[in-house]
Amino acid sequence: MRISTPVIFDNAIRHMTANQTLLAALQEKASSGKQFTNISDNPTAASTALSLRSTLQIGQDYLSTAQNTDDWMSATDQAFQQMSDLAKRAISLVVEGLSDTLGDSERKNALGSEMGALINQAVDLGNASHQGNYLFSGFQIKTRPFSYDGSDSVDYQGDNGTMLRDLGPGQTVAANTDGEQAFMPFFEALISARNALNDFNRNDLQDSLDALNGTLDTVSQYRADNGARQREVKAVIDQSENTQLQLKSLLSKKEDTNMAEAISLLQAQETTYQAVLEVSQRSISMLNLFDVLR
Repeated sequence: MRISTPVIFDNAIRHMTANQTLLAALQEKASSGKQFTNISDNPTAASTALSLRSTLQIGQDYLSTAQNTDDWMSATDQAFQQMSDLAKRAISLVVEGLSDTLGDSERKNALGSEMGALINQAVDLGNASHQGNYLFSGFQIKTRPFSYDGSDSVDYQGDNGTMLRDLGPGQTVAANTDGEQAFMPFFEALISARNALNDFNRNDLQDSLDALNGTLDTVSQYRADNGARQREVKAVIDQSENTQLQLKSLLSKKEDTNMAEAISLLQAQETTYQAVLEVSQRSISMLNLFDVLR
């Protein structure tokens, strides 16, 4: 059966076009590193990849919240540590002031003056901030929580709001500490101790010692509570980071090209394409020769 010239031309063009299209697709995979560039290329894999990406983004949001909460709690713990050290120094001063070997002027000028400095330091610690936000103001994070008139009064300008942070679906943690409850009794005990040292009232000084010991326990308890919640946050961070790694691995399997396989297929397809070009060229050349001979 004689095959017409147009059919031969059409077949050659069709084979070249098909091979060129496949070659272009393999080149795209190799260059982009992705198995598909359009959803229509692989709807099933694309749908799974989109779902994984959505899950990854949600997980990253939760992880960022947990990490920010952890940083906040670390700053809180540091403030508590410094406040505890300050309380221990205040207790030491009161114990020294109860000694009968000291005179009234020594108690007032040395111990009383240092106690006054400790009050200022304690208020500064109560006004500790993290990234421009006050740690102990409740919801009023832009408001300095404690103000000291330099005499006998420390006022609290914050509120008792509890800042809850979402660490995951149905999982929340209180990020902050009630500054008023944690520190106001301590400030009052410091002021009482200073006044008792200045005026040397033994009974008042002994009462202030008891109060300072009690407030040290309170500060320690609030610090322990913050630490317990922070351990929970750190556990969530570790779990979330592991989950994110697993999801990224799954996404890579769905989206990313096996480069060794892609390059091998690309090289094979380039060889095939060159063969199709050569065969097509020979076929067309033979037709032209027959036309001349006829």
